[in-house]
Amino acid sequence: MFRISLTNATLLSVAYLVIATVIELLRRLTGARWAEQISKAIEGFPAGVLRFFRVFYPLQRAWVEQEVTDTQVRLIYGATVVVIIFALGLSVGAGMWLVAWVQRRRAGA
Repeated sequence: MFRISLTNATLLSVAYLVIATVIELLRRLTGARWAEQISKAIEGFPAGVLRFFRVFYPLQRAWVEQEVTDTQVRLIYGATVVVIIFALGLSVGAGMWLVAWVQRRRAGA
């Protein structure tokens, strides 16, 4: 169960990172408004998670004061999403393992 969950989490993480990278490159190279809007939408989820854990505002302050670069912020956002994807994958895997374990126990009882 865990292997399937981890494989899915890996594939989803890779897909997210590839799509976000392509959008970011398009945004930087073309300056297209639609790429900027998609980039903001992609950043919304990790920014919300960082807000929840009270890390967003210190990160924002560091960015405003140029202590971190745009690229570093985007790497932090990407890492945040990857951690969330793997945490969800592990929880789903653990839940599926628990269900299978309960079913085996009931079948044996």
